[in-house]
Amino acid sequence: MQVAKFHSPETYSFVNKERVVGREKAQREVIDIVLRLSRGSSPGLSVLPIVGMGGIGKTTLAKLVLRVLNDTQIGEQFERKLWACSSKKYELKTIIEDIIKSAGTPESELCSGIEELQKQLCTILQGSRFFLVLDNMWIEDWNQWNKLKDLLESRAAEGSVVLVTTRSAKVASMDPVLDWQGVVWKCKMHDLVHDLVAPVAGDEQAVINYENQLKNTERARHIS
Repeated sequence: MQVAKFHSPETYSFVNKERVVGREKAQREVIDIVLRLSRGSSPGLSVLPIVGMGGIGKTTLAKLVLRVLNDTQIGEQFERKLWACSSKKYELKTIIEDIIKSAGTPESELCSGIEELQKQLCTILQGSRFFLVLDNMWIEDWNQWNKLKDLLESRAAEGSVVLVTTRSAKVASMDPVLDWQGVVWKCKMHDLVHDLVAPVAGDEQAVINYENQLKNTERARHIS
């Protein structure tokens, strides 16, 4: 199992949108994809990876998207909006605990063993359409991802969406893991310099771009 050597601090879902500059367009684009995926006819989950180097705002963008879904009517199609972070060494048990707590379960009511935890998670998600952010995913081992995928997919209602933020192109391209519906959407973020300069210059050049060199089952979207 390959795990990245360095990890960012643990994250949380709150964001003060008044302090965020230059992400309006990226936010609209990601929400547009999320809504399209949620309206798809295929059963199970859709997965949207946001890929980019550290410090360019992947987590902030995920927070903004989650806030819009929590605070506006467009988010009403999702019965649950959830957040989990994997900044430390990837542990399935910790991810499950984070999802359960994000659903409103007090820590004092968490089950102790992973067998009971997975039952608790399945009960919470049973038959619901959910939007889940998995922030800062580093794990590149297919088996570990597959364990989490099986749990989520087994209880996901049609139109459920998982938003994954990662620095690793390998994480975003592991088709057996992220391609749960046969299509992988990849949002590739521009660097911070571009993101700060473009709004000032009024530059509209960095709009949607689908990369022809990607295989037919992949769609890439560059977001500014």
